[in-house]
Amino acid sequence: MKAPDKLYLGRRSYGPLIGGWQTNPFESKEIESIAYIRKDALLEWAKENYLYNRNRTQADQIKSSAFFEMIKHIESL
Repeated sequence: MKAPDKLYLGRRSYGPLIGGWQTNPFESKEIESIAYIRKDALLEWAKENYLYNRNRTQADQIKSSAFFEMIKHIESL
């Protein structure tokens, strides 16, 4: 079973987290949806952008450098 890329936990404005998680934001106006993104999904996206931009124009190489720094930071978490 593949894990979802994004999960939501709920919290009422006056209290702790609500038990359980779901794959869609909470629809109640009383509950704040807190999104969590799967680290592997974010790394996959960043690596694709890094590889795409690294051998292109100078501006793209600068973007690629930023993606590289982001990848290293995410991997350190």
